Amino acid sequence: MYLREGRFFFALILRYSVVYMGAYLPTSIINKYSRFIGKIAYIIDQLNGKKVAKNLKHLFPEKDTKQIQNLAKETIQQLCLADFENTLIEKLIAEGYYKKDNVVGLNNLNAALKKGKGIILVISHFGPHLQVIPALGFRGHTVNQVSNKLYESNNSQSKVGFFEKLYRSSSLKNNGRYLPVKMIKVGTYMRPLFDHLRNNEIVIAAIDGKTGGKTLYFKLLGCKSYPFSTGPFSLAYKTGAAIVPSFTVRGKDDSISIILEKEIVIDRNSTDKEAEIVKCTSSFVTLLEKYLTKFPDHCGRHFLGRQASVIFSQQKYDKQPVVDK
Repeated sequence: MYLREGRFFFALILRYSVVYMGAYLPTSIINKYSRFIGKIAYIIDQLNGKKVAKNLKHLFPEKDTKQIQNLAKETIQQLCLADFENTLIEKLIAEGYYKKDNVVGLNNLNAALKKGKGIILVISHFGPHLQVIPALGFRGHTVNQVSNKLYESNNSQSKVGFFEKLYRSSSLKNNGRYLPVKMIKVGTYMRPLFDHLRNNEIVIAAIDGKTGGKTLYFKLLGCKSYPFSTGPFSLAYKTGAAIVPSFTVRGKDDSISIILEKEIVIDRNSTDKEAEIVKCTSSFVTLLEKYLTKFPDHCGRHFLGRQASVIFSQQKYDKQPVVDK
């Protein structure tokens, strides 16, 4: 616990010193600067570097040691890029940074909106996943995000240390303060979600976050089991909202593309509600596997979370029943 708190303490120092130095840099070279910091972070923080490499090997057992090490470095750089963008969000918005984002599949979004029952935009912590908020919000869509209740002070979160809570909550505050989004905390009344969907708005929910519903375990590439929440699909079953999967990828030139996939249709007339929800969750997991395979350096958020060290070493989840896709 104390070791973990110490790491988050130094992470806060890094964020509020090195990162804010970027506020004085031209937007055109911020990405190069953050990649440089990512290389340094990989060298200095060998604990996380080794963890990322170990977990990448679990996910991609076919890759050799050199490939895994290079991939781990790229993964850390991707995380630094995302952290810079989040911390300097006010500057980037003012300079029109997010207007350059390319949105692929707007026809899928528009087709779902025509149904008039709202959209549940299902994401995972893959790549710069929060970029979808400004990409859609600054294009005139009303966007709401289901957020983690990690930042609330309650007994269930007593194991979260002060510096970790401060580090993670600073990201959430930046999102809610500067981005065109309304944050909806998990654990509050569900009525706001129903109201937003009834108004034909967009609700963003992470399937690998704490978004309510049951937790199911699926095989994910080389990993024996990985937990996913059924919350978004349960909500769609109740409300009739359309499920639209979304993935955000960063190109080699640091360009951002938000990809809106075709709607995952949930059959509300099915006599087996649970089976229908499992089927739709499985469809998203299959999509995620496709993106993880194509962009393996985009999955750092999975590997540096609170449970990353146990998820892929299978110390906790290998005894869980795995859903057959």
